[in-house]
Amino acid sequence: MLLSHLSDYKNIIWDWNGTLLDDVLVTLDCLNTQLGVSGLPILDLDTMRRKFHFPVESFYRSLDFPKQEGSYDYLHQVYHAMYKDKLHGVSLFEGRHTLLASLQGKGITQYVLSAAPQAPLEALLEQFEIAPFFSAIYGLSHSRADSKVENGRRLLAAHQLVPQDTIMVGDTDHDLEVGKALGVDVLLLGDGHQHPEHLQRIHPHVMVGV
Repeated sequence: MLLSHLSDYKNIIWDWNGTLLDDVLVTLDCLNTQLGVSGLPILDLDTMRRKFHFPVESFYRSLDFPKQEGSYDYLHQVYHAMYKDKLHGVSLFEGRHTLLASLQGKGITQYVLSAAPQAPLEALLEQFEIAPFFSAIYGLSHSRADSKVENGRRLLAAHQLVPQDTIMVGDTDHDLEVGKALGVDVLLLGDGHQHPEHLQRIHPHVMVGV
């Protein structure tokens, strides 16, 4: 179903976390460790997916995390250190490797546009042996997981992509925001970091269990 939906496009811009990489439970584990250290109530998966949003600093604020010296940067740093240690049990969503190969075989150009830091992002794509499927990989230069809009604009300009031939595939309302800013179609997948009910309220094109 996902293959047929994407096959009409010349270019696909993929989100990474929660879209290609099935890391939602690792995210929950790291977040709950941080909540516990701060003496805050931990979350179950359903609650996290209903509360999660970008920018991540706003998400931290909504959970009543205390600032340290006026900044949430230390929370980002601690999170990424834990996340790296827990990645040994993480995999791609089922069927994603085959899907990427099939799309490449159809001559469709694929890109990654992620809020993850650039160097770890590139390392993970190599680790999962999918880097060759992508013409370019756009991560952030920091670990704050804020907006991807500017990087998306750079991507379109650098590769001279025609918006009408391009689709953004992600798992959050920020991916929808990015797609609208770029003027491209958007498909949201409901098995990632945000609850599908939320995604279906804001966008007509949501797939679950694909």
